[in-house]
Amino acid sequence: MQSAPNHPQEAARIEALNEYQILDTLPEQEFDDLTQIAASICGTEIALVSLVDTDRQWFKSRYGLDAEQTPRELAFCAHAILQEQIFEVQDASKDERFFDNPLVTQAPDIRFYAGAPIYAHNGLPVGTLCVIDQQPKKLTSEQQAALFALARQVMSQLELRRNIMELETSQQQLEESNKELTRLTRHRTQFINHVSHEIRTPLNAILGFSRILSRQMPAEQQDNDELTLNDDSPEALIDLIKVSAENLSETVNHVLDLSRLEAGKMTLQDEDVLLEALAKDIIVINSQRAKEKNIQLSSELSPALPRCVRTDKTKLVQILINLVGNAIKFTPAGKRVSLQINSDNGTLNVHVKDEGVGIAEENIDKVFRPFQQVESSESQLYAGSGLGLTICRELADFLGGSLNVSSQLNEGSEFILRLPLVAGNESLVQSDLTLKALDLSDKNILVIEDNRVNQLVIKAMLKATKARLNFADNGSDGIAAAKQTLPDLILIDIRLPDMDGFSILSQLKAYDATVETPMIIVSGDVTNENYQKAEKLGAEAFIEKPLDELKLMVLLEQIFKL
Repeated sequence: MQSAPNHPQEAARIEALNEYQILDTLPEQEFDDLTQIAASICGTEIALVSLVDTDRQWFKSRYGLDAEQTPRELAFCAHAILQEQIFEVQDASKDERFFDNPLVTQAPDIRFYAGAPIYAHNGLPVGTLCVIDQQPKKLTSEQQAALFALARQVMSQLELRRNIMELETSQQQLEESNKELTRLTRHRTQFINHVSHEIRTPLNAILGFSRILSRQMPAEQQDNDELTLNDDSPEALIDLIKVSAENLSETVNHVLDLSRLEAGKMTLQDEDVLLEALAKDIIVINSQRAKEKNIQLSSELSPALPRCVRTDKTKLVQILINLVGNAIKFTPAGKRVSLQINSDNGTLNVHVKDEGVGIAEENIDKVFRPFQQVESSESQLYAGSGLGLTICRELADFLGGSLNVSSQLNEGSEFILRLPLVAGNESLVQSDLTLKALDLSDKNILVIEDNRVNQLVIKAMLKATKARLNFADNGSDGIAAAKQTLPDLILIDIRLPDMDGFSILSQLKAYDATVETPMIIVSGDVTNENYQKAEKLGAEAFIEKPLDELKLMVLLEQIFKL
């Protein structure tokens, strides 16, 4: 008996075979169908899909044979994988290589053998599709061609198996990567929220007090829009503190907004919006900044516009405040900034024009990239995070619209926001965002806030209202004070030493005497989850730190229906 030598590339051949992870697997109908067809075409009693391993041949499919494997040294297939064509033995009992082979002298009493090699993806043979009979015979050329074709189909099945395994592996790796990405995103969000809260708390005091002190300055100092390095007066320093704190607050908000957008946690909340009131609100919000720089700020609405549209007002206002604020920031004193709103072909168009420093043509695309600002001698004068316009464009996309810009250097810029025009109803009451003194002398307000500095900020902001204030340093004292004094309004911080603000809100809303009491969450933990939780538990509103006095007064006016 002559055993077949190893293949010249035996190690690579075995490695290729193992890639299919096919050895010692259960029978599969796809392979069994091929062996049955092979036996039928070639007129043999036996057909096998034989894979030649290191020391055995193992049968993935066997037709007409019970054995699952044989030693490699006895295998006809070990000879067949060394050939490029069909390896055919017409009568093994007369062949000097096999006449004394136990597979010939004993069961299964092989006389005829023909094997077509099965080639792996790297071109090396891993086994054969073979046909065997107990009677001597010879295949016709048509039968040989059919056997080769069926061997290729065996290989196709093996390749399909390998591809599926690779896909499953890739999918598993992708799932693991997604899990890791989700974990990192969650940690990043938690980190950003935590840092945001830690920044907002002291920023609430800095911004709140500086705004109050700035308003208390003499009128001629408030109108001074030109500060110099030599101006070290208390009024100038207060103004610098206020401007720096506003820039820092803006940066914190932009980072949070970008984080929400990237995490896909932004939600759309459409409502009816009166365009005239919207334009007025945007002008009022930015009027102080424009006044400080002696910039003429105006708005114009096309008569053809519907009075009311339906959109996400919060996000639209955020875009417009940012665009108008930017226009004022980059426009020199004595120039003009305008807000114009019109429509065409079912599109709401909002134009924000300025006579500012402008943008060079090669830098137009850069203004919408995150953390980038156009470099120029003029732009160095204006602080910013480089996130505002990025977020504006993302929000415009989120609202189903677009944001683009046209500009000429040293002449000005025009930002054009286009949104789907959906008419709303006119039941919305026009808002009025002018800061006016409210008379709350008959109101008792409970403030549950553990930070003494934040208590002072709220006290200073509400001083002019003459409201009677009561402070609680923790949740337990706050709940007790609420039940005892039954205030007209309760302001609640989220992070307290003994419990969170939502627990307080939940308990007081479950208490009959305070269930109808308006309650406002006041916190630096600004997340969609917290907004939604506050709303679900019955809070009147969620106000973020640092507190905006204007927004607080408007909210109090609405709550007390003044």
